[in-house]
Amino acid sequence: KQNYGAPKITVELRKTGEVISERTVDTYMRQMGIRAQWSKPWTITTKDSDFSTEL
Repeated sequence: KQNYGAPKITVELRKTGEVISERTVDTYMRQMGIRAQWSKPWTITTKDSDFSTEL
């Protein structure tokens, strides 16, 4: 979903032959001001029913 954090970036770097730890990638991301996008793992499907206006 095009959301890349330190774990995914580490895997991609290791595929290219780089030897780097996830913690180091996280440190570099913080220094560069890069943050992974966070998406909610769920969708709100129910609505609160406010009965006070109907009573």
